Amino acid sequence: MDSEFNRRRFLGAGVSIAGAVAMSPLLSACGSGADHQTGANTEAGLKAALPDYVPNPALKPDIPPVPGGPDVLTDPGFLTYPDKPVATVSGSPGRGGTYSAVTPLWGTVPAAGNSFYQAMNSALGVNFTMKPADGNNYNTIVPTMTAAKKLPDWIQLPSWWNSNFNVGELAGTQLADLTPYLAGDKVRKYPNLAAIPTGGWRTGVWGDKLYGIPSFTSNCAVAGVVFFRRDVFDAKGITAAQVKSADDLMNLGKELTDAKAGVWAFDDVWTYLFAAWGVPNKWTVEGGKLVHKYELPQFLDALDWHNRLATAGY
Repeated sequence: MDSEFNRRRFLGAGVSIAGAVAMSPLLSACGSGADHQTGANTEAGLKAALPDYVPNPALKPDIPPVPGGPDVLTDPGFLTYPDKPVATVSGSPGRGGTYSAVTPLWGTVPAAGNSFYQAMNSALGVNFTMKPADGNNYNTIVPTMTAAKKLPDWIQLPSWWNSNFNVGELAGTQLADLTPYLAGDKVRKYPNLAAIPTGGWRTGVWGDKLYGIPSFTSNCAVAGVVFFRRDVFDAKGITAAQVKSADDLMNLGKELTDAKAGVWAFDDVWTYLFAAWGVPNKWTVEGGKLVHKYELPQFLDALDWHNRLATAGY
């Protein structure tokens, strides 16, 4: 996915990147799909289909969102993690029932019925089965499911694969029309959904009807976390606090790697470590001018370290 940011894409950034999550059990309210519209939206129809935006007053960002035009809004900024996270739902939201969901996963698929899933079901009050699918082959997995007309109750459809999924034809046939439930002020019944900026919902509107809920609503750089195996560290008498520099991390790679035993210290770490060298996601401002990350000396420093990490075989 290309998340390059420029002025031409600014107005569409909030909608062109968002993934769509669509629900199928409501299809009894839809027709056969023979007469449904799957093409472009009209201006009036789009306006009528989009849910209202009602920010959650319980969340007060350190940097408030700034409007940039109709349906265009910057993300709120938080400088610290809240000491007391706000609970937006009281009690168990579910009332029983069995549901399933499919989503892409670029990683190891967790075992079915694991302790996390069990705790999640208990908190939700439903029997919810999550079925992550291989993200590398997701663009072929979903068409197979739709050809067999065997979609789960919920499915995530990243919009950069819209042409592979043929979403326009799925809208109203295998994807449910959510417009009667969420359009305009109807979304206010669900405060957490109402707190999604209106522009983010555009990605789920086809033929003037709403079929999806956005996964995220801006062309954002998602902050990441690098995890470590505590059991491996403990076995070697290493603590995470001992790793204080790039050199320490490189030395750790040497200590933990045993190629003959098929053990390597790292997975891909560039995605979340490059920022440690002061490299921005795309742009920075120097002397009042925009400078791309590729023009910065720290970008070369970050590349050099990661190249040494890879060529060392860690």
